[in-house]
Amino acid sequence: MDFKRLADRAKTMFEKRGGSAAAKEDFTELKDIAGRDESLGEKAKEAAAALKDPGAPGAASSPGGSAGPTAPGTGGPAPSTTPTEPTTADAPPPTDAPPPTGQP
Repeated sequence: MDFKRLADRAKTMFEKRGGSAAAKEDFTELKDIAGRDESLGEKAKEAAAALKDPGAPGAASSPGGSAGPTAPGTGGPAPSTTPTEPTTADAPPPTDAPPPTGQP
């Protein structure tokens, strides 16, 4: 096996993906994905998608590209993964609330 050729190809690929700056951004993005409260399968899908696009989240591989991340398979904007406070319809009733009326 020609290790010099292998090392040269690895270096070329590393530089093609944006070098150390892009690698640091990829690492940060993967770290954020790993810290999310999602299933392992969802994390794996997001990590694979993140590594297909080197550099910062949503950054295109060419200058002047995409303005942000897109939802898989739609081309539209990706949904936010930022946790939000539940709305009144989502929130459970307080423990001291009277029982609901008219329900079986």
